[in-house]
Amino acid sequence: TYNYDPKLAKKLLAEAGYPNGFSMDLYYHASAYYGINQTVEAVVLYLQQVGIKATVKPALQIQILQMFAKNRGRHDFSYIGVTALPVANVGANPLEMLTLAYWSRGAFAPYYNAAYDKLVDEALATVNEQKRKKLVMEAVQILHDDVAAYPIWNSVYVYTMKKGINFAPIQHRLPAMRLADVTLAK
Repeated sequence: TYNYDPKLAKKLLAEAGYPNGFSMDLYYHASAYYGINQTVEAVVLYLQQVGIKATVKPALQIQILQMFAKNRGRHDFSYIGVTALPVANVGANPLEMLTLAYWSRGAFAPYYNAAYDKLVDEALATVNEQKRKKLVMEAVQILHDDVAAYPIWNSVYVYTMKKGINFAPIQHRLPAMRLADVTLAK
């Protein structure tokens, strides 16, 4: 984790050649998740404090995915946004999520690292579960070391219940309440 330190941030920006900050677009999934608007507002204020002017660009999830698809294979493309990552809380195979979000041959990956791609290719080709697990863990370590994504937000869903009603929420990144999961207590 990184501590909040605007003074250090300004120093690092100057060392990187941006002594007066810079301007950038900041995308977010408009109205897709509870709390995301407030998070974007806070991020913009933090960036302003160090000289970064963020132009907020609300977009529907399909628009963001189309932008990723359009720029697929471009190693000079970058995306800065406040959004949910598809690798957490979806209940799917981790390798499937890694190919979707970060594998350069994936349809929507705004990320490129040849070593990462090689590990994912090997993991996709192996049937040995232990070997695949090791390859996935090495690939995740590359994502961590590269800071391919820096999660600053995750939604939390709170459910309240009325006495006499039982509800078992599904494990998924989007809030969902299926009637099949709601029963009356006997």
